[in-house]
Amino acid sequence: MTVGDSHADVGGSSRIGMGKRGGWWAVVAGMTVVGVLEAVVLHFLATALLPTVAARIADAVVGGATLLVLLAAASPLWTVIRVDNARVRARFGWLAAVDIPRTEIGKAERFRPTPQRPAELGLDFDADSGLLSFIRSPGSPLVRIDFRAELPARTRGTRRVRARAVLLSTSDAERLLAALPTAAR
Repeated sequence: MTVGDSHADVGGSSRIGMGKRGGWWAVVAGMTVVGVLEAVVLHFLATALLPTVAARIADAVVGGATLLVLLAAASPLWTVIRVDNARVRARFGWLAAVDIPRTEIGKAERFRPTPQRPAELGLDFDADSGLLSFIRSPGSPLVRIDFRAELPARTRGTRRVRARAVLLSTSDAERLLAALPTAAR
């Protein structure tokens, strides 16, 4: 477990981390470098081509938009899976979410990737299978939760989908599985 992924139970609610952060930090760092370079290039172009006030407005708009995108991209770094008496709340920062009522959990098990079905860093939704993936670290333990019925979910920020299962990276697969209904295993 990494620092910040170990969370105590709070009022009947378990908070379980989403696994290691290193890979996602690298993604965010790369996006930051590109975002800063983009903002600097646009600043120099705006300063050279626009009046001073317009150039400063362009700087503020580009800088603000870049900051929001970077914050959204970084948000999975502090995300946890929450399990309480009523539901499992799985989030991938501000980018995606699904709330799973405990009564809708059909099966939950550890997922072991294969060359044919690898686990890849990031967020994904397969429309054919209805599988929603929140993977902050493919090297961390993975848990797949199948639902009894399709559930509403959000992915890629605002895109609404109907999911039939979710694949999660986790800091503690055994603890997550133990927190789920016994019949689901």
